[in-house]
Amino acid sequence: MTFIQLGIALLSLHGAPSQAAGQSGGHESGGAAAQGGAAPAAESGVRAMPGVPKGFQIAVFAREPLVADPVAFAFDAKGRIYVAESERQERGVEDNRSSKFWLMDDLSAQSVEDRLAYYEKWAAERKGGMDYYRAFADRLRRIEDTNADKVADRVTSFSRDFRDPLDGTGAGVLVDGSDVFYPMATSRCGR
Repeated sequence: MTFIQLGIALLSLHGAPSQAAGQSGGHESGGAAAQGGAAPAAESGVRAMPGVPKGFQIAVFAREPLVADPVAFAFDAKGRIYVAESERQERGVEDNRSSKFWLMDDLSAQSVEDRLAYYEKWAAERKGGMDYYRAFADRLRRIEDTNADKVADRVTSFSRDFRDPLDGTGAGVLVDGSDVFYPMATSRCGR
């Protein structure tokens, strides 16, 4: 299993380790799990790891396509998870370490308009020119377990896709009661 396939793995407390065995994708498999015993890792989706405290298990809660490129997540009071997904790092939101050609323009920029001007000035350095900055998106999504099987089964888009050249990285999320905060420098800031 690759890291991309894993998506988000959560350390979750279960009443007894054998209760979670056999819960993979919301259904119970045959063999030891169906008889109440511990199922092999490949059968149950539960992974044995050294150093996990007694009574805890590590299990896959969500994987692609429900979640992709997670960089931050937060829970609300209902147990739903808000996931900040970032496809754009170094694929539309650039770092000066990989874009040394524009370093002086970046350091001297005083406004959003200045930033757009040097993006346009250096567009030929990017495959596809200015379209390069729009190819991928950052977003905030909510994932949840609607049938109480401890596996995510619903995803809801909670923001628009951020893909404008002046949209920054959406790399955080905070839930406070019914308020959800997604820190994102957007093309609409400062204009």
